[in-house]
Amino acid sequence: MNYMNQISVKSEGCWVRRLMPLLAMFLLSSNASADCLTVSAPADHILAFPAHIAVPRDAPDGMILATARSPAITNYWECKPDALMDLYQVTFMTPLVDMYAEGVDVPGIALSTANVFKTSVPGVGLVLGIRATSGCRGMASWGEIHGYASTEWTPIGGCYARAMDAVNVRTPLGAEVVAMLVKWGAIQPGIVDAVQGALMLKCKFGNAPTIGHTPFIPFCEDGAAVSYHVGTSMVSLMACETPDVIVDLGSHLGAVALPSVGSSTPSVAFRIDMRNCSTGLGMVDYRIEPTSAVLDLNMGIVGLDGVSTASGVGVQLLDDTGAAHVLNEFIPVVSYSSETGGAASIPLKARYYRTDDVTPGSANATMLFTMRYQ
Repeated sequence: MNYMNQISVKSEGCWVRRLMPLLAMFLLSSNASADCLTVSAPADHILAFPAHIAVPRDAPDGMILATARSPAITNYWECKPDALMDLYQVTFMTPLVDMYAEGVDVPGIALSTANVFKTSVPGVGLVLGIRATSGCRGMASWGEIHGYASTEWTPIGGCYARAMDAVNVRTPLGAEVVAMLVKWGAIQPGIVDAVQGALMLKCKFGNAPTIGHTPFIPFCEDGAAVSYHVGTSMVSLMACETPDVIVDLGSHLGAVALPSVGSSTPSVAFRIDMRNCSTGLGMVDYRIEPTSAVLDLNMGIVGLDGVSTASGVGVQLLDDTGAAHVLNEFIPVVSYSSETGGAASIPLKARYYRTDDVTPGSANATMLFTMRYQ
């Protein structure tokens, strides 16, 4: 028996009313049976960085300082066969316009077109990436998130629920978002402010009887939205304070104090103090480089500087045991504690060393002290 029947089908907050001449015809129509729904949205995720990030002073540009990921939810939305799900994004409502770099490669997430946006801390950039997660699409590749403020929903990926799928099997669609802080230039310690507003994701559902040929015909424009917020973090530099050291080697009568080549004056003990060292450093190394010529690398002997008037002598650098100190190479600071930080010191000794016939005069040498933090 034929009769007119008006029914209502609810699909993710949008009511689609269809007037069908036959109830039986409605039940057999595959396009009309597309049924999509929100499963676990809405949700609000915080992309939380560590509260404190200590950066080595000599860290290279492009170094990833911290990474925060959202859960890789695969079923925010689900759809039955013969329908298309399209994932959309609307970017952070606080403008991310200023950039350190555009279209750079970020190996940490295999993102080759990332934009490095400026944060509130000079030298610290923000990179944002997104990928779709679903049963019919799998883990899609990472894509960049545009940083400019926008109220327009931009498509970033989709998922077809094919007619060949089982009738009662729903196809899921979800997303994963990543945020990274990246060193980009000289860092000034400070607090990375949270990005105000949120990155919003939603799903649009529509008919797709033929993949790649039939235009997307939405029957529900607004899926429940998922939001992501970027948190705050304090950034500091891993370092120690190292004041200059002046060592007085005294005045000596050349013929008496240095009677022959290879003789030396009594050594003078001194130390290089390291103050206010950061905690959490894996290793602290130091290197001593003379600014004048090295006369004997194995013996730790360097020549006098250009303004000295004496000749025939050099300055020999020794460790605290009296052995010749290594020059131009990094050496671990054994007194540094990663747990406590604070102060440490490097005990050393120095003395004059005769290298040739001695001519009286001033005898000075300068050496550079370099710290390396890892």
